[in-house]
Amino acid sequence: MIQENDQYQIYEKMIDRISELLITFDKQLSQNLTVAMLVGYTANGKSTLFNFLSGFEFQIKQEENKKSKFLALKYPNQKYASDMANGVKSVTKEPHYYYNKNNNCLLIDFPGFNDTEGAMSQSFISILFNRLVIKTPIRIINVIKTTDGILPNRATEIQSFIARCFGQKTSDFSSVTLVLNQYMDDLNDKDLIVDVKYQLSEFQETANENIAVIRKIKDDRDLEMIFNQANRKQIWKVIEKSNPIKFKPTQFQKQAELANLIHNKCNSIMQNLVSEICWHIDNFLNNLNQQSIEALYEKFYIIELLIKKQLHLNAFSWHLELLDQMQEIAAILGWKNNQKIEIDIFLKIFKFVSQEEDIIQIKDFLKINSQLLQNNLIIQKQTIMNRMLAIEKKQLQDQKERQKIQNENLLRQQQIDQSKKDLESLNYRRTQLLNEQTQIKDCLFQDKYNKQCFNYSASQPTNQAFGQNYPVTKLSTTSLQQQLDRQSCILI
Repeated sequence: MIQENDQYQIYEKMIDRISELLITFDKQLSQNLTVAMLVGYTANGKSTLFNFLSGFEFQIKQEENKKSKFLALKYPNQKYASDMANGVKSVTKEPHYYYNKNNNCLLIDFPGFNDTEGAMSQSFISILFNRLVIKTPIRIINVIKTTDGILPNRATEIQSFIARCFGQKTSDFSSVTLVLNQYMDDLNDKDLIVDVKYQLSEFQETANENIAVIRKIKDDRDLEMIFNQANRKQIWKVIEKSNPIKFKPTQFQKQAELANLIHNKCNSIMQNLVSEICWHIDNFLNNLNQQSIEALYEKFYIIELLIKKQLHLNAFSWHLELLDQMQEIAAILGWKNNQKIEIDIFLKIFKFVSQEEDIIQIKDFLKINSQLLQNNLIIQKQTIMNRMLAIEKKQLQDQKERQKIQNENLLRQQQIDQSKKDLESLNYRRTQLLNEQTQIKDCLFQDKYNKQCFNYSASQPTNQAFGQNYPVTKLSTTSLQQQLDRQSCILI
């Protein structure tokens, strides 16, 4: 059983291949040619007709140990040849192109619409058909296989084809070329065509005028009579008489399968992301710093705006931006998003499918996913806001505390500076006092010396020879001594 993720990887490869095929088709259209496309159900003989109209040679082959014979390419490895199978199993998994230079026409062998074993699911085959036919007016060749003169399953196969490709514009089907493949009844080609037209008239107003017949080939004789150059030219003439059809996207059948595919996968991814984000917010929000919390709040704000403007964006653009924001939230929360590869593949498929909004109704998904976000994710925005307010409150408290400490430190510094100034003033005064004390001591010493000199002079005879008497200065010794004592006390 194929796992879901493996299935989506298969879808991714389908999209890559479809994109390559569309690029090839665009290059061929640039040559200003006409286009004819072989369509129909699996095993109706589209590839056989494609190879015949493209001019490839055939042969009758018989498998070993079997009596039955089958038609096969004579040179199966030739370039542009479309693979053929002997049975009901489809071998045309993607379109084959052949350019017929004689009529400047690009012939396309398109995969069967009911191919359940192909590399592309029916939904993607339908998208490829839609993308091809809206690019240019195109001649449609519907190959119908039956063994009698009655349209298969009472023409339900054709009606299903009309509903799938033409939608409500059933009148366009009358321009389709019908190739009746492998008819074996007794009617000749002309009568068979008349009979088929009558059957078609039962469910459409205008019958198809461009109808060709290819009979069953059982042996080499049939091969020579049926797959010859004359019949090839005749069928091409029938095709060229048909009017090219200009398709419009709105006429195609709605693709509920692809819509459900996108919706289910998108819903699964959304559910997982919302659940993980909410869990991480509940458990790890308090571990985030302010910058991360503010970034987280901004992402939630953007998501809230996306919800409000959902009607103004196409579905893919809306989901792309939403998933980008949610993955950025996961990164902020430190959560390793293991869904990234899965999301990238889904977005690639979603982008491819979103171009078919006319037939794939995915607008309704916006309302469903918006409600999911509103009920489960946006409510976390208030939790983040509360955390931001708590951080701001704590920051305000811390700021006040820092301001208080700063003021206390400033006051303390001012006190220290004032003490330093007072000390410097005291030191200066002390120096002054020391200087004054020194002066007093010098005066006391001088006074004492003068007294000694005076006493000595008094004990000696006056020098009458020179007729001079030396006056003696009388100092207040007691006053000087008292001043000295006071200064000493101050210094101490």
